[in-house]
Amino acid sequence: MSFKKTAGWAGLLAVVFFVLSLVLAGSTPAPEDSLNEIGEYLADDVGIHKLSVLFAVLATLPFIAFLAGFLVPFFKSDRENGEAYSIVIFGGALLLGAAATIANTALGTLLLRGGDGLDGPTVRGLWDLQQVAYGSGGIAITAFAGGIAMAVFRRKVMEDWVGWVATLSAATGALGLITLTNEENIALVGYAYFIVFLLFVLAVSIDMVRSTSDA
Repeated sequence: MSFKKTAGWAGLLAVVFFVLSLVLAGSTPAPEDSLNEIGEYLADDVGIHKLSVLFAVLATLPFIAFLAGFLVPFFKSDRENGEAYSIVIFGGALLLGAAATIANTALGTLLLRGGDGLDGPTVRGLWDLQQVAYGSGGIAITAFAGGIAMAVFRRKVMEDWVGWVATLSAATGALGLITLTNEENIALVGYAYFIVFLLFVLAVSIDMVRSTSDA
């Protein structure tokens, strides 16, 4: 099996893990919800919520493998044209990983003991931190998907449909800016950009698996 196909299968596995994480997380409290509501969420189904965080962390491993295979034609195009779109894409992926790490660490800390032993302000602070981290990840998505779209449309690194889906992903990611000023939109925008991002990874991974070329 070629490296490209292997990376495609890794992308599909990453999507499965991410979806499992979302499903197991269930309906989470919004930033404007009371501390009591957050406490109830943390105390209920702790084991399932821990699994949600675990799958989110596990998803990063196959995603790295997917990213490595996905970036090959972008690096090749950059070398031939003296450009650096691949660095923009990789930088966006690094920022996304950092945001996810902060969010998962904050949520994992809260779930470690179901919130027991932590005072109210600490629980609120950690909960808001993971919400803002997820929301801020939209900025990383904008860099990641925006770099892909520019390279596709300018250098035809991949098929045009990849560029258009990447453009949609970048647009929804840019909406993450709203979450920094309007707490009511954090959850909505966070889910929007993440779902579009997952659909992008899913579509590209399927295309890589079905490809007959190693390039």
